[in-house]
Amino acid sequence: MERNIRKDKNHVGSALRLVIAIIMMILCFHMPASSTITAEAASTSVKALTVGKSYTVSGYAKVKSSKTSVATAKKKSTKKYKVTAKKKGTAVVKCYSASGKLVKKIYLIATNSASFKYDTSAVTLSKGSSKTVKATVQSGCTVKYSSSKKSVATVNSKGKITAKSTGTATLSAKVFYKGKLLKTFKKKVTVTNAAAATVTASSASGSGSSDSNSSGNSSSSSSTSNNTNGTTSSSGSAGTTSTAPTLSVSYDTSALTISPGKSVTAKATVTSGYKVAYSSSDHL
Repeated sequence: MERNIRKDKNHVGSALRLVIAIIMMILCFHMPASSTITAEAASTSVKALTVGKSYTVSGYAKVKSSKTSVATAKKKSTKKYKVTAKKKGTAVVKCYSASGKLVKKIYLIATNSASFKYDTSAVTLSKGSSKTVKATVQSGCTVKYSSSKKSVATVNSKGKITAKSTGTATLSAKVFYKGKLLKTFKKKVTVTNAAAATVTASSASGSGSSDSNSSGNSSSSSSTSNNTNGTTSSSGSAGTTSTAPTLSVSYDTSALTISPGKSVTAKATVTSGYKVAYSSSDHL
């Protein structure tokens, strides 16, 4: 009797172990191969902010500045912080989640009015000529120049623009900080076939006409005409003529940008014997 009871217990135990084994196999089959979670790296961006100015950073539980002498971050309300530029320089604004995880880094560049400059006014160049327009940027930043139409105008790493063929192109000066785009300046360039202007003076001659007087004598007359530059040519009874010399004028007609109080000389080259008069449409 006892022997039969022991056999029954052994059978129950074996069956129970079998059921447990089957359950474990099912659980193992449905478990993912790996339960490791890889933390994502914090995203980064850049921003330029004039000293004394502020902007709002939203969506983060906590925001801190790595250098409070350059920029501060003060809480305005839940998940809103006011970031203010204090003095020229750079700081890292770090944004955290509620769990304390670093979610975003903002490279803040505190600037003054002269930190980033580029003359964006349009310029006209004659084919084959060049002009250098260089961007001024704050320390730590780099500039990359490019042209929308290299067949019309090219620009090198120093900002030198070279006119290639007639047409228009847009130049871009992109400012980067730590590999992130910070600012983009654009400039329109027009290239023309502005060859030196040449003006040729013309001359006219007149032949004498006879007029009978009462005594029947004839008198010869000479005619005089003015040419385009004010010189004269005449012909008399002998039929001689004089022709004004050819006038050649060379003058750089490309646009100029001049700062107040500064000056630049743009002189015309003309044939010897001629004079040039300069004038301005607005001399005030």
